[in-house]
Amino acid sequence: MEMEAKRKMVLDVLQLAKANGCECYMIKPNANYAYGYIIFPDGTPMYVQKGWFWGLDFSISYIPSRETGSGCSCHGEDSIDADDIDWQKIISLKAKGLAFANKLKAKLYPSVDAFIKGRWNWENYERV
Repeated sequence: MEMEAKRKMVLDVLQLAKANGCECYMIKPNANYAYGYIIFPDGTPMYVQKGWFWGLDFSISYIPSRETGSGCSCHGEDSIDADDIDWQKIISLKAKGLAFANKLKAKLYPSVDAFIKGRWNWENYERV
């Protein structure tokens, strides 16, 4: 699959989230990556990337630690089929991801600013 098609898959999800009140950011065009972040109105950051085949991967981002890493999947090992994504599905994925992060006792970012400051390459993102 060409990078342009991968970027479009991620961008479509980000635009859906934006239409539902979220702030969204996409990595600037790059030959190797297609991913972005949804920042929900409550400040929860969700990472979205192109997964296997026509799928997408979603994970909740939290403060990195040796015990919990820096984020957890919202859906397990299998990618979510891009054709199955709607706003209700995104909300459901967020709830599952947060439940798993809480089970891990991961520390969530206290604010959007703290999340952004935690990104080493934030200058490589553009707002959707």
